[in-house]
Amino acid sequence: MIARTCLICHTVLLLAIGQPAHAGDLILSADRPTVSVETRSDGRNFIRLPALRFMVRIRTACSDARKPARVTLSVADTRVVLNEDEVVTSAEIDVPVLVPSSQIGPVAVEGFCLTDDAGGTGGEERMTVPSVLSIQASLLCTGDSGDEIDYASTALNVMLECTRPQETEPD
Repeated sequence: MIARTCLICHTVLLLAIGQPAHAGDLILSADRPTVSVETRSDGRNFIRLPALRFMVRIRTACSDARKPARVTLSVADTRVVLNEDEVVTSAEIDVPVLVPSSQIGPVAVEGFCLTDDAGGTGGEERMTVPSVLSIQASLLCTGDSGDEIDYASTALNVMLECTRPQETEPD
């Protein structure tokens, strides 16, 4: 009986230790930028993307009489930091994040925007490429009882649109 009681006490203690303190809520979402792609010859499956501008929507809320002190966004090697005066509790904030093309790896696509020798269209004309990048965010909440940090991340998708050359009319 004593062994069982000790086992229950240890289990409760381990569960209590394993529960992380809750700093607040950090909700993150982003738009899907559109990139125009010129027709490609068959067999080229990688596309280099230009710089991408994402509009990231952030919603913050701190708990236990704490207030947001800083939000940090990270995409590849790009960092955006919002200080206390830029972060509003329980309000949505739209933050532009520009990721240079040098920080984006080639994207593998197959059967998209291909040239067609017969004069028709080859491959898909629009496609969403999921998880081209991901964005990580941290929310620092401060108060008299100390500081806590909440984390969130989400995938960043890109829409590709095929741009075909305009046919010229004979004179």
